[in-house]
Amino acid sequence: LAPDDITRLEALESVAERGGLSDRLRSALEEMASVVISVPLRGRLLVSVARRNEAIGDTEGAARAWSRVLKEVDNRDARALMALGSLYRQGEQWPELVEILRRDATPTIELMVELAELYRGPIGDLGEAVRWYRKAHEGRPDDLDILDGFIEVEAEREAWPTVYALMASRIVAAESEEARIAWLARRAQVAETGLGQPAEAIQGWSE
Repeated sequence: LAPDDITRLEALESVAERGGLSDRLRSALEEMASVVISVPLRGRLLVSVARRNEAIGDTEGAARAWSRVLKEVDNRDARALMALGSLYRQGEQWPELVEILRRDATPTIELMVELAELYRGPIGDLGEAVRWYRKAHEGRPDDLDILDGFIEVEAEREAWPTVYALMASRIVAAESEEARIAWLARRAQVAETGLGQPAEAIQGWSE
């Protein structure tokens, strides 16, 4: 098999599949990926190994092959990033998942929120959680779920001036008069106990 002969590689895979040699084929493809010089062919081999491992439920083998695609072929390969994200979520491998998600050069709002929640929860880094919530809020300021999460994580950090300021936006966006009153009460409590400004708490009720 010549290093760049992908057509012959596909023929070899077909023959092995028909002959019931899938396990031997996976091992052979992985070994070949370690010695071929051609980067495109190495990528083709590793993707084949990864997908074959996924098909038989070998998540560790699949993750290993996809990781090699990123390391040895293209560190922005969309297929590898998506596959590893899914594998790491299933395995609750949170640090590895965060590393993969942060490789996205143009993260969506949803990805920003996921990163914020990962940092807030299993990773336990409130500073990074705030950073990603802020970016998500700036990108979608009218999303109340994002704003609520932003307020909550800042409250966990006891960043009361920021919490107080964000709550003003939340009051304006309240879904009902009942919700507005509830947020006014929470903001007044922050002013009194968090900021130590009871006068500000009283003033808040007049807004």
